[in-house]
Amino acid sequence: MTEPEHSPKGASSAERWLNCSGSSTLLAKLKFPTTDEEEWTKLGIAAHQAASACLVDSLDAWEMIGREFHGIKVDKTMAMHIQVYLDYVSQFMRPGVTIGIEERIGADPAKRPHPDFYGTVDFDAYGAEEFRIVDFKYGEGIIVDPDGNPQEQYYAYGRLYERRLRGVALNPERKVVLAIVQPRAFHVEGPVREWDTTVGELLNWGDTVLIPAMEAVELDTDFVPGDWCRFCPAKLFCPVLTGLFGAAARANPDAIPNLSDDRLSLEWKHREAVKRYLAALEAEVYRRNMTGNTVPETKLVWKKSNRVLKEGGEQLFVARFGEEAYEPQKVKSVAQLENISAEAKSLVKEWAYMPKTGLTVAAISDKRPAVAVDKITDTFAHFATETTND
Repeated sequence: MTEPEHSPKGASSAERWLNCSGSSTLLAKLKFPTTDEEEWTKLGIAAHQAASACLVDSLDAWEMIGREFHGIKVDKTMAMHIQVYLDYVSQFMRPGVTIGIEERIGADPAKRPHPDFYGTVDFDAYGAEEFRIVDFKYGEGIIVDPDGNPQEQYYAYGRLYERRLRGVALNPERKVVLAIVQPRAFHVEGPVREWDTTVGELLNWGDTVLIPAMEAVELDTDFVPGDWCRFCPAKLFCPVLTGLFGAAARANPDAIPNLSDDRLSLEWKHREAVKRYLAALEAEVYRRNMTGNTVPETKLVWKKSNRVLKEGGEQLFVARFGEEAYEPQKVKSVAQLENISAEAKSLVKEWAYMPKTGLTVAAISDKRPAVAVDKITDTFAHFATETTND
């Protein structure tokens, strides 16, 4: 039998099955794909293929404009985003560095640490001073960070495992850089993010966490909701998500103020799982309605939109009303100003800042620093002390 292109325990879905072993069994029984991640839409595949062609033939992205990949023609916008990736990885393509471009790990089934351990690495560079794994993310909806990223660690472990198998001496202290290049999504650190680790830490993670987890998935059927649910194709069939949705649907919102802090923490932690179930539910209703199989109590309607002028309308209004038909000139956004030139980018660093727009609740794992606020009891205690002193 032909092996699936994407492993059921592959790198792209590692975050899910590492945390929720039952999802793999469920997907296998339903014969669903391992992920519904938007990265693998036609647009994402086309961008990866075009970028690979550029690297192999030493071309710039603009030279791909008009060429077709996976049914998508490369335009100026796509070329601009691809070039961000090319500019980053090309600096590591130098003498003395072993380069891998869209190369497979686990290509030989007989030499894998686990039968399902295989996949394709976008770019890797193995040099005397460091080892680098680069993942090109063309999606713009979900921000991806390299810090402790299971997908990139999976790739890096695969490359190191192959070298170890060949008898290559691996210095455990050698630096390993895991990088994400995501040009279409805004991130305060920019489109390229890096995370440093070492050969020793990666090999230890692979030997003691990754491979044991791959083996445990085949026996363990526990379902654990979390961020990893977002790309799971079985959201509507997951017993935990459907249970949480049912509980939320029957819950009384008026009882929330009476919940203990621990119970409130538990409820808040699972809110994203319920949101993901709702998103999957809405997507499935839309899909069925679009096929003509209308779901009861629903209908398709046109989305709300703003009015626009017919062709020739702009010229008519300008001719009739002159300057009154125009908006006043305004300065571009900070992101647009940054793209004017290198000088503009430098000035943006000097003059731009992130205004404080109010507080919001985030998970403890969020990278933003926590903001301390005074408890109401402490505030009143301070007020009472001042009153007593007076």
